[in-house]
Amino acid sequence: MRHYQPDQAAPVPTPWDRLGIPVSGPELITQLHQGFSIKTLQALSQLIEIDTQTLGKAISLTPTTLIRRFRAGRFNTVESDSIFRLASVILTALELFEGDRLSAKTWLQAPQIGLGGRKPLDLVSTQVEANSILRLIGQIEQGVSC
Repeated sequence: MRHYQPDQAAPVPTPWDRLGIPVSGPELITQLHQGFSIKTLQALSQLIEIDTQTLGKAISLTPTTLIRRFRAGRFNTVESDSIFRLASVILTALELFEGDRLSAKTWLQAPQIGLGGRKPLDLVSTQVEANSILRLIGQIEQGVSC
């Protein structure tokens, strides 16, 4: 007698999957220490439709460092950690706007009252700044006036 087994649908890829970044766990830690591929920043750039130079600037990479990383094909651990932080902010903004790239991009590049009139993309070079952006997004999602 055969047992019924429902079709196993392929899991729907998440934005993290498209970036080639695990959300958490040992695999993420390994990738961070090995350094993310330059393709990760390129995929993030395509996802939010903001050029890689602007994203590099957001995480305090100079244009010459960005060029060196493009040639090498890989970022170092500290830069990879910054890219993960940037991706967290961008993907959370995309969730806030229900996948609407233009709205998320506009919001990320516009001064926000809840951030003291600063632009979210100008506040991702440290974890403290990124946390303030993520907290603001959470407040917006909960309907808290900001």
